[in-house]
Amino acid sequence: MGLVNYVTSLDDFHIEFIPMDSIHNAINAAYDLGLKVTVKTLEYESAVIKSKDIAALLNITPNDRFVLQRLTPVHEGRAKGIAGFKTDNLNSTNINFLGGCDKIIKFPAVEPTGNLFPCCGFGNGARLAGNGLSEDFYELLVRMQNNLLFNLLATAGPLEIYRRVKERMPQLQEPIFSNPCEMCNYLYGSEEVGGAVYQVMQDLIRAVP
Repeated sequence: MGLVNYVTSLDDFHIEFIPMDSIHNAINAAYDLGLKVTVKTLEYESAVIKSKDIAALLNITPNDRFVLQRLTPVHEGRAKGIAGFKTDNLNSTNINFLGGCDKIIKFPAVEPTGNLFPCCGFGNGARLAGNGLSEDFYELLVRMQNNLLFNLLATAGPLEIYRRVKERMPQLQEPIFSNPCEMCNYLYGSEEVGGAVYQVMQDLIRAVP
């Protein structure tokens, strides 16, 4: 299926839903299959799980197939509503909005429920590719890779889609976005612009020779 790098997460957010043993077992299974392993961890001042502790927590000896990525939460998703979470813990780096998204499709995410999403920004039904527990997983991947909406995000990017939506809705009051993920969630989670997004997709389909 083209999988070469197994990516998982271990931090205060994810440990709430996925037991440590399950993460450890999945990593060992990936190693047995000859895959590379990337562990992402969100770290901030009050985080209990720190990046320096990841290898020991997982009882893994770092090697040339193991990559640890330390990330800072962006102002999106659950990070907005955590009690006592300081805004200065959030990522304020200037993120490039231009061009296509280099995460969607390339880094799909699977929930414990089996739901497959084209990126880790899941939670929005519009981006649900299907469920791997009730459907053939290979067929789900093919469907995801051929999904028009996902490919628009990967090639044009959320900013270009928003620009086209704005052309259809010049009266739209432009929100302030701190990162591309926030813009993407707005485009595909807002009832206000949902119809315009659909029309943009139809326009692009009709433009194909």
